[in-house]
Amino acid sequence: MWSDDLPTYSEIAGGKSWLDGTAIGAMIQNMNPDVAVVERVSSRPGQGLSSTFRFGMAFGVCVGCLTALQVPIHFITPGKWKVQIGLPAPPAYLTKSQAASFRKTVALDLARELYPSASADWEWVKDHNRAEAALLAHWGMKHGLGAIYDGAMQDVQRRR
Repeated sequence: MWSDDLPTYSEIAGGKSWLDGTAIGAMIQNMNPDVAVVERVSSRPGQGLSSTFRFGMAFGVCVGCLTALQVPIHFITPGKWKVQIGLPAPPAYLTKSQAASFRKTVALDLARELYPSASADWEWVKDHNRAEAALLAHWGMKHGLGAIYDGAMQDVQRRR
């Protein structure tokens, strides 16, 4: 298993970064996946307009690249795949920030358990999104979408 951050670029030095659709397309083309599993996401209550726009743009770039490369997409909500893969919900007594930390920790722990040889990809708490991406791919493989990254995994193994 392998995961990495999506490539980005900044229009101006020190400015906000945007997803680099060209680099993402090349990354997907190099992997040559049979299918992609993508979270069916939406804006969150209390999320600002600017961050909602940027989040939607990132989602659209990813879906657009996959669609342009004719990769079939399997959408699934975060709540559904996380439950089905066995990620526990945070206890109700935790504060909002404690619950967020709990979610990150359990995702990191499960990814490390399932893919110990790749655990360097999600060594730090800030890497929790990489761990969740690996878990989402794992969910896809467990649900019959098994050839998701077969070719890419062989390529990554050669690079390491």
